Amino acid sequence: MKTLLLLEPPYAVYSLEVEELALQEDYYYLSLSDLFMQEAGSKSALGKNLGELDPKARYQQLMQSKLRKLPRNIKAGWLLDPDCISSLEEAQALKELLEELNHPLDAIIIGQASEEELLTELPDYIEKETAAEEIKEYFTHLLPGILQIFPDVPQTELSEESDWKVLHKQIRTVLRGAAQN
Repeated sequence: MKTLLLLEPPYAVYSLEVEELALQEDYYYLSLSDLFMQEAGSKSALGKNLGELDPKARYQQLMQSKLRKLPRNIKAGWLLDPDCISSLEEAQALKELLEELNHPLDAIIIGQASEEELLTELPDYIEKETAAEEIKEYFTHLLPGILQIFPDVPQTELSEESDWKVLHKQIRTVLRGAAQN
């Protein structure tokens, strides 16, 4: 079983495509923000206190229970979409948790898009100035910092391809290649 991490700029659309293909390739797709939202919407003690926890505690409590209860019929591995990593501290917490669970990353998939392309795709209800700051932060600080936290993990960059058939083929190649290694 392989553990892959998808990194993408804010407001990119890769995760929707990768999620669909990951399931077809027998990867268990796990979105950290989906976990966060599910738990925050629950009436559990954890859900009520999520916002007050430091990043490491939040990742540990959310991920440990979920990663330990993954379906047994998944053959290829896990594909983690850390769309809620908003700081290097959270990325470090994820690394430590994966090490504690003995599931270090096998590969990082990086979704690429220019800042200009991402801003043109924003819905009207999102404030463009705030979005531009988040995108710039990702490109200049967060992505390079995350890659430094995982220095020995092989990386594959997805193209900025707008043709989804071509992008699907590229993603399948990455997933199948990781499964065969």
